[in-house]
Amino acid sequence: MSRHRWPRLPARLRWHRPGRRIPEDPAAQRRLVPDRPARLAAVGGIVVASILTFAFGSIESTFWPVAGSMALGIAALALPLAGLQKAFGAKGFTIGAMAMMFLGNPLAGIATTSAWLPSGLGTFGQILPPGAAGTLVRSAAYFDGAGGLVALSTLVTWIVVGLLLYAVGMRRAVGEEAAERPSAQVTA
Repeated sequence: MSRHRWPRLPARLRWHRPGRRIPEDPAAQRRLVPDRPARLAAVGGIVVASILTFAFGSIESTFWPVAGSMALGIAALALPLAGLQKAFGAKGFTIGAMAMMFLGNPLAGIATTSAWLPSGLGTFGQILPPGAAGTLVRSAAYFDGAGGLVALSTLVTWIVVGLLLYAVGMRRAVGEEAAERPSAQVTA
């Protein structure tokens, strides 16, 4: 009976096998800004703006402001979730993702505006990233950015909060790593 051998893939392409820990890039663990959510936001903003402009034809003149608005919206969702993951583990990520999905999306008012929602809920929806992103994209696409300053500042605030959570998680991971490492004892 021959033993099945798993293929040798680069560390970034390996999948998880039960009982085996995939080594992570040590340089990636020390980065101040999580690079994957930042790249996801930049590429996602361009892709979504391209689809809205060239496939649907719903945006006619302002491609780059819409792409930037979408990138900010994606970053305002991805960076806090990455920060929650780094700071609190899978439970923090799950709670953050559920809050954004089950509170942020319905209360965003993207299909119309937040004015069509009940008064307190519409305002709350604009504080969360999906609502602020929808308002900023709408303002960039159709009103040359008019009325988008509050949404822009809301998204930037969420990005800063995400980076702070990520930094807290990095600091916690360094502290746990130092605690796990046996200290060198000096003998005279």
